[in-house]
Amino acid sequence: MADIPEAPELPPIPPEILNPEPPRANLLESIRKAGGFGRCNLKSARERKLADRQPGGKDLMGDLKASLRGRGGMMGLRAGLRPSGRGLRK
Repeated sequence: MADIPEAPELPPIPPEILNPEPPRANLLESIRKAGGFGRCNLKSARERKLADRQPGGKDLMGDLKASLRGRGGMMGLRAGLRPSGRGLRK
C-alpha cells in the first residue's frame, strides 16, 4: 500500500463561530449602524393601496365593455367569436 500523507494542521476556529449569538440579539445595533430607521425608505400600506386604485366612473360604456371582455376571457372565449347555442347567433 502507498503511504498516505497526514493532513495539515487546521487553524483554530474563532470563538464567534463556535458560540454564535442569536441572530436577533444585535438587530437594533445593526439597524443603527446601517443608518437607522430614517434611511429605510418604507412606505405605509395605506399609501400603497391608494396608489394601486385606478380611477373609475369616467366612462360607463367603457367599463361595461371591459367587464364583459373579462368575463369572456374567463369563459374561454376568444375575441370576436361567439359560442353557438340556444338563442345566440354565430
